[in-house]
Amino acid sequence: MESLVLSCGADECAYNESQECHAPAVSIGSDHATCDTFSESGIPQEKAMPAVAACHIGECKFNQDMACEASSINLWSHERHADCGTFSLR
Repeated sequence: MESLVLSCGADECAYNESQECHAPAVSIGSDHATCDTFSESGIPQEKAMPAVAACHIGECKFNQDMACEASSINLWSHERHADCGTFSLR
């Protein structure tokens, strides 16, 4: 099952256009539930609904062997980067 990114509240991310993420895929969790795909640089926007490519947060209840089992996720702005707003402890 693919977990789709439904919305993104990180307005400063280059992949965000009108609260929609246009990255080809997102990866979650370098040190906490951070969207590791977040970028402030000018990246070409493509109209696509990305899926979660990998989740590295083992303590999230939706993480199953680095795959996100949530039906969808939401991203939100947190201290000049994006976090997974769907993260939930096991």
